[in-house]
Amino acid sequence: VTLFEMLTGRLPYDTMTESEFDIQTKIVREPLPPIRNVNPNISENLEDIIAKATEKDVNYRFQNCDEFIKAFEQSGYNYSPLKTVIQQPEQNKTAFYPQYDNRQPGTTAGSVKSKLPVILAGAGALVIILILVIYFATQDDGASVQKITTNSISNNTDQGTTKTNDTKINTDKPAEIEAKLREWIEALNSRSSDLGQYYADNVKYYGWGNSSRSRLLGDKRKFFDSWSYFKLTIEEPSITMISDSKFECIYDKVIESSDVSNGKVYEAKVQSRAVFEKFGNKWLITEESDPTVYYKNKNW
Repeated sequence: VTLFEMLTGRLPYDTMTESEFDIQTKIVREPLPPIRNVNPNISENLEDIIAKATEKDVNYRFQNCDEFIKAFEQSGYNYSPLKTVIQQPEQNKTAFYPQYDNRQPGTTAGSVKSKLPVILAGAGALVIILILVIYFATQDDGASVQKITTNSISNNTDQGTTKTNDTKINTDKPAEIEAKLREWIEALNSRSSDLGQYYADNVKYYGWGNSSRSRLLGDKRKFFDSWSYFKLTIEEPSITMISDSKFECIYDKVIESSDVSNGKVYEAKVQSRAVFEKFGNKWLITEESDPTVYYKNKNW
């Protein structure tokens, strides 16, 4: 994360427009935003290094500093550990203060600077307290969002409904969403020309943020055209109810692709996320991303 900030001049997340809760959720569940979206001059190799160093699963990160440094040196980045030079200030120099120096007699620059950490620490504490007060003040008493996964629904149902806190929830919906999820994956595998039927007009799409349906379909077609063979397989889907008309799908996705014209092969396993929302009588995708990369192999 420090390297990300050094190369872009900013933090990965916008603390001015995003809440503390949203940022903490992204830190836990999503990879860092692609650094090349912020600084396109960064090489893809260096972007891959930062992605690996910030993997959610520690088993897929660099296991020690030597691995990180070796990967950094092999990335082609013009780096040398000997470039940093710390020059000691010359001693016994006479301090000169201009006429507008309004410090009281007997004070020194050191005594003024020594108070700076205390001031900054106090300001930081006030900011943190303010954020916590705002956050807790905006939370509802009790759960404002009901979540039900396909693995946690009680078997004691009555005509497809279950009763929780006097609220009836249709337990057929998670099964309906999972069926829609698998139908969409099969449409991707068949390179369907009618993929647009699965997406809303605007979709939060990977690192692009909000994207139009036509733009993301163009990205799908570009990917399909890059491979003569392509297959997606999903594992262990978990369906979570956000509201009666909105469901979140978390699942593992295995990607297998190759191209006979150039011998390229790409294999990967990722944790994927898709959100389905009800529009009229249709369930449409409004969010699509891969929060976690388990492994990624390519031969080019």
